[in-house]
Amino acid sequence: MKKRIKRKRILYVPGMISLALIPLFFLFHFSKNYFFPVNNGLNVSFKNEESLLQIKLKV
Repeated sequence: MKKRIKRKRILYVPGMISLALIPLFFLFHFSKNYFFPVNNGLNVSFKNEESLLQIKLKV
């Protein structure tokens, strides 16, 4: 039986850099250009004022 020859380990440095830096770049770019808006409002409308007054009286 022949003895196995160890192969030199191949490191994919450009691929590792791409895996780490490209997603971080896109997150930074999108957050700077407001692609992730925060909506803090809620629009409430009533058909008439009577229904609004009834709700206020219950609370």
